[in-house]
Amino acid sequence: MRQMHAYKIDLKKIEGNGDFACPRCGTEISPDDETETVYSILGSKVNSRGLEEVVIRCHKCSCHIHLTGFSLLQEMEMAEEELEGKEKSNQLCYISHV
Repeated sequence: MRQMHAYKIDLKKIEGNGDFACPRCGTEISPDDETETVYSILGSKVNSRGLEEVVIRCHKCSCHIHLTGFSLLQEMEMAEEELEGKEKSNQLCYISHV
């Protein structure tokens, strides 16, 4: 029986644009990599507020990495939407009738 290594990474604690090193082998994992040559997505968990966790597998060492902290991303998106809504509501319209 083969031993599986699993790790948990909180995205709120990662600086930069989301790139991080595999905790076991150090392979650079980037969310922009859509080729699935470095890692593959095994599954995800969602709740009523959105994405809660994504489980990926590193192709170099076969460890499982549980990514958490997506709530921060959702909060940032909501804040941006609120700002856009306020900008639209702050626009003044002047209508004159002749």
